[in-house]
Amino acid sequence: AGEEDRIEITSTLEPATTHAGQDYVIRISDTGPGVPQDLQERVFEPFFTTKPVGSGTGLGLATAYGVVQAHDGSIVVTDARENGGACFTLRVPYRAEEERRTHAA
Repeated sequence: AGEEDRIEITSTLEPATTHAGQDYVIRISDTGPGVPQDLQERVFEPFFTTKPVGSGTGLGLATAYGVVQAHDGSIVVTDARENGGACFTLRVPYRAEEERRTHAA
C-alpha cells in the first residue's frame, strides 16, 4: 500500500429510495484497482474470490450482504468516481428508537 492509497468511509441520512422515510447510508471507497463491471454483481456470491487459492474464502462480502439484507437494506459496489477504486454503498432503513423496538418484536 503506497502513500497515495486511501480508504474513505462516510455516513449520512438520505431520503429512502424504496420506502417512506430515510435511509442510513454508509459509503466505503478506496483508491485501489476497483472492481471490473463484469464482476460487480458476483462479488457478493458466497465463495467468489479473485484472490489466489489459499488467500481468501470468498465469504466476507457474502456475509456483509446477508447482514444488510436481514436489516431490510441493500449493498452495491460501483466505481469510485474521483480517484478510481471501488465504492461500496450500504443503505438500511433509519428507524427511530420506538420503531426499532416495534420492528424487533
